[in-house]
Amino acid sequence: MSEWIKLDILNRDDLRGHSSKGNQLKAKDGIYWYKADCMGYEGLTETVVSSLLSRSDILAAVDYEPMKMEFKSHVYTGCRSRSFLIEGESLITVEKLIRLYTGKSAARTMASMADVKERICYLANAIAEITGMTDFGKYLTAMLEIDAFFLNEDRHTNNIGVVYHPETRRFRHCPYFDHGLALLADTMTDFPLGEDLEKCIAKMFRSYFFSFTAFSTISNGAGPVSSTALWKRFWEKSSPHSFTAVFFSSRNSTYPI
Repeated sequence: MSEWIKLDILNRDDLRGHSSKGNQLKAKDGIYWYKADCMGYEGLTETVVSSLLSRSDILAAVDYEPMKMEFKSHVYTGCRSRSFLIEGESLITVEKLIRLYTGKSAARTMASMADVKERICYLANAIAEITGMTDFGKYLTAMLEIDAFFLNEDRHTNNIGVVYHPETRRFRHCPYFDHGLALLADTMTDFPLGEDLEKCIAKMFRSYFFSFTAFSTISNGAGPVSSTALWKRFWEKSSPHSFTAVFFSSRNSTYPI
């Protein structure tokens, strides 16, 4: 049974309402972040993906749990996660960071590049130069491999970020987060529950997901992350059919709340 929260009690400044595919209700209360579903079963997807990542070789990923929340008399399903920031730290998106240092939009700069590999190399090199994190390319490679594995269609320059501490003036990597639109979670527009599953997956390969085939080779000199190594612990701890079972469950059942 999941927990319940009334978002109306929060300050207006603690409420957010934006995602790349529309308005999504988001809120912060103390050490927790809350996200309400707006396109389908995003909260369940976050929970499933984070659970599977805990069985992989990924050492730092945000843990999500399903939640029910109420706002202005409307009840939402969704999820919550514990903040990964310590006192004094702030999360800075790569879009904001590159704008601050160059005066240009990272998203628009990348959109002007025809080659996918060129776009990712640009981002990896820009962030490494600004932050001094020479292994950012390796971090980015792992992120995009995770996105490809889980069919995440919502990775962009406003949900890739770094953590900054102004007192030490040092940056660090974020744990991997925001996989809500993976596993064909957008049942409202792109992947309705009545549509054939194979057709939904084929649609991903024809559009956004297919361009990810070049991503695993981008490492900024650190060597590509091995998908075999990435999932070694997952396959050791889980049945080979577990992922398929979880996937079909997320498409055909309701929240476990």
